[in-house]
Amino acid sequence: MGCHIESGSSRLLYILPYSNDMEKWLISIVSLIVGVIPSTIRFVQCVREHQPFNAIKYGIHYPILFLTIKKLVYLIDQGNIDKTYNIEMMLDWVFFLHAMYSFWWDCTMDWGLELWNFTSNNNVSSTWLRNSTRFSNKTYCVIIVVDFILRFVWFWQLIFSISLDPFLLQFLEIFRRWLWIFLRLEYESWNNLYVSKE
Repeated sequence: MGCHIESGSSRLLYILPYSNDMEKWLISIVSLIVGVIPSTIRFVQCVREHQPFNAIKYGIHYPILFLTIKKLVYLIDQGNIDKTYNIEMMLDWVFFLHAMYSFWWDCTMDWGLELWNFTSNNNVSSTWLRNSTRFSNKTYCVIIVVDFILRFVWFWQLIFSISLDPFLLQFLEIFRRWLWIFLRLEYESWNNLYVSKE
């Protein structure tokens, strides 16, 4: 048997075994802590650079870590398997909040779209995308919808009680990240051009 240690939209970052054996338990805990190091580095960097909205995105990983360790502890004690249900529900809610916040971050901060931008100053854009875009509105809409769907693949599996092949899930995540990079580079290019004109 295994315990899923979930992170990101695919929730497949780690699959760690659990056992009554203390050594395997400690290896699982150490693996979890090592898994959160990249988020910790980015969290500290965002705090130092006074980027509170970005820090929130990385800070959400801490409740995920705490709940996952708690779930592991209950699973190791075979008599407490029923107690994992509440932890699983809390984990699902934290993952849902993380996915929603990351989706908002993609659209607003990483792609510079004005769709749900409540952080901008008084320069409100005249369009729901940007004042100037390189592609048609349809292209942006399709990418936004695909990003949303793929960020929540784990959620769709949970709701519809289906299980997708891990290879397919990883492929979908790579595809989502490719779309993210596509619009991120487009936004950086637009931003550099816009700044250079001022």
